[in-house]
Amino acid sequence: MYQFFELLPGGPPARLYRPDQLISLNVVCALLDTTRPLVSRTPDLGLLVWIDRDCFTKDREPNPVASAVARAVFETAAAAVCGPLLVTGGTFEQPTALGPAAADEAFAYLFSLEQAGSADEGRP
Repeated sequence: MYQFFELLPGGPPARLYRPDQLISLNVVCALLDTTRPLVSRTPDLGLLVWIDRDCFTKDREPNPVASAVARAVFETAAAAVCGPLLVTGGTFEQPTALGPAAADEAFAYLFSLEQAGSADEGRP
């Protein structure tokens, strides 16, 4: 079983569960609908944040919540995301599931990043 987070445009963060399946780079790419994921490790908790590197060329819907998280994680005011954002543990080569405690901690952490990113939007 694996568990990770997905931020879809227009919706709240969701936990995804897949019983009896291992998470892999192929699964992450399929969920992002990309062959070119962009991934970064969060400064705290060591989570991996995944987005579609080509999201702007695919006519995807802007994702303000994911953009706020990406701005905080990638530490740049210019980070913008169209389409989904996924969060896992592990490495680029071998993404891993988040256990229940890690998932709870990750959810609280990401929610605080999103709130900070939203508050920073009005700054020059």
